[in-house]
Amino acid sequence: MTGTSKWSDTANSDPLSDIKSARDKVEEKTGTRPGITIMSRKTFNYLLSNSNIKSAILAQNMTANIFMTDALLKAFIKGILDVSIIIYTKKYKDESGTTKNFYPDDMCALVPDATLGSTWFSATPEERSGAASEIKVAIVNTGIAVAVSRTTTASLNTQTTASDIVLPSFERMDECYILKVN
Repeated sequence: MTGTSKWSDTANSDPLSDIKSARDKVEEKTGTRPGITIMSRKTFNYLLSNSNIKSAILAQNMTANIFMTDALLKAFIKGILDVSIIIYTKKYKDESGTTKNFYPDDMCALVPDATLGSTWFSATPEERSGAASEIKVAIVNTGIAVAVSRTTTASLNTQTTASDIVLPSFERMDECYILKVN
């Protein structure tokens, strides 16, 4: 977004049209409409403060005094655009100890209301080398390899390792759309 279309310009921007337009583009290209939008608290607050959204909500209510709440805005957007909003605020600490958001501010992701991909387990080194040696390998749950080996040097020692190789897939990537709103 640029100029007055930036969502931080709460007096002039039109986030509802931006979301609708993005959903239309995805549907035109893939045949499916995103049903969920993910954003940070800061980005959601742009929507809470937006004049156009406030006017649209006020026009639908009999009372002139409306306090904008998260629930009211989410219900309004769900009713108007058929999109559920997820506000993702979880954080992590990087290597330097700085707290950062997992989901960046000023971004809005539109994703399908369905599974986006899968998790695939691959053969571990223990699985590949265990069959040819005296290492006993068992697969636990969906792909965790537990390898047990014994040594008989000075005393009997048992060594146990657990490992897995996990690879994500993203089959529905084409059905997602990212808006950089600022």
